[in-house]
Amino acid sequence: MAPAGGDAAAADDKGPRLIELKRLRQVVAIADSGTFAKAAENLHMSQPALSRSIQDLERQVGAPLFERAPRAVRPTALGMLVIEEGRDILRRASALDAAIADRRGLGHTIVFGSGLYSNHNLVPLAVAAFAARQPEVQVKVIAGGWRDCRDMLERGAMDFFIGERIDGGTEDAFRERPLRERQGAVVVRKGHPLCALPACTAADIARYPFAGARQPERVVRHFPRNARLGRPDAGGKVLEPQFEAYSWAAVSAIVRDSDAVAFGSPSLVADHAGALVCLDVVLPWLRYTGAVIWRTERGLSPRAQAFADLVIDIDGTLPD
Repeated sequence: MAPAGGDAAAADDKGPRLIELKRLRQVVAIADSGTFAKAAENLHMSQPALSRSIQDLERQVGAPLFERAPRAVRPTALGMLVIEEGRDILRRASALDAAIADRRGLGHTIVFGSGLYSNHNLVPLAVAAFAARQPEVQVKVIAGGWRDCRDMLERGAMDFFIGERIDGGTEDAFRERPLRERQGAVVVRKGHPLCALPACTAADIARYPFAGARQPERVVRHFPRNARLGRPDAGGKVLEPQFEAYSWAAVSAIVRDSDAVAFGSPSLVADHAGALVCLDVVLPWLRYTGAVIWRTERGLSPRAQAFADLVIDIDGTLPD
């Protein structure tokens, strides 16, 4: 006969368990250093203690994270997943710590998110101008899409987000200061098959993979469901691109060397010396409206407000 509480204990053993941040740091340290010995040295702990900690974690997840060899270790497939996701979790945890310290007046840090297009020119200019005015303040920029940044705003892991406005019943939860409205363009490599068409339509564009940020419903609904651009998310309202990226340098490189299409602007294309072109078509639903967005209940700290003021001023000087 099982002892009292035995079933509950068994259920607990089979249920999901959270991975501690300290163990994620250990896994990442091993991946970065290539050996347990070097990782233990960097973490200021003994090698046996680090080995036991990773073994405990491997028992927790139910599979090895590293392939051990005499001179080095190599992550397994599961280990690579934990490392990649762990890096992101640790970065966000650090951003949350900084944001909390700033709100309590204990730190001198601004943490904010930046969308693909604002991250290309607006944000670097604003950071440079802000650094000249307040050099004692640390600025952390997290590149990402609206959904990821909204989640971080809700958790208090960032102060605000600079990117495209996306409606969806969140007006009460967030406040915003709008940026200038701009007309988006379809960007392809020079000589792309779409360049030869007399009139390009959404159906024509849909035949090619898309490179860039996730696209909202207002854009997705103009393409057929079987479009090669990417795939809809679980809710069917957001397009997950074939090549998802939040750096214009990465997006432009993909478009330049493939038949992928992107959404951009003439000013972005001008940086690439004729390798990229904007199609001669105006799609009203590619009209882009950006904003500085923050959580209503949290507001903006004085430092964050000063940075937002700079962003608004600089945005007014940039070309369409």
